[in-house]
Amino acid sequence: MQRHASDHDDARDIANHGLIVPYQILAAVTSGLIVLQAFLAGQWLFKGRTSSMDHHEIVGSLFLVLLIVQIAATVPLTKPGSYYRRHLLTQNGLILVLALVQMWLGYEAKDSSNAAVAHLPLGVFLCAYAGGVFSHAWGFKRHFGV
Repeated sequence: MQRHASDHDDARDIANHGLIVPYQILAAVTSGLIVLQAFLAGQWLFKGRTSSMDHHEIVGSLFLVLLIVQIAATVPLTKPGSYYRRHLLTQNGLILVLALVQMWLGYEAKDSSNAAVAHLPLGVFLCAYAGGVFSHAWGFKRHFGV
């Protein structure tokens, strides 16, 4: 019998309860980094601080690395075939793909106003979406009391 998302059992989905809090912290950091990205872009756009653009690139790269770590951390945290594994891998994988597109648009924006126009709303979307994944990870607290 095939299980549906509504049939999942939180206790059966988690393989290693000791990884819940580190995963939550990692999700908080990655979510925070993408908010920092927006702040740094604003410093460059509205205050003319050119060094903020250098920091924007560095934080973007750090975000991508930590997101890959977050994706990898999903595997020992969750059980194979579980709802949480499928959900977190799908959500984080989508963020990674969109973040790579975002990075490409950012570099293209130096020469293309169309890329710059697309870069901004995609960044806003990524900020909200990463916050949603963070919220989902923090929901483990409700289910497991951590």
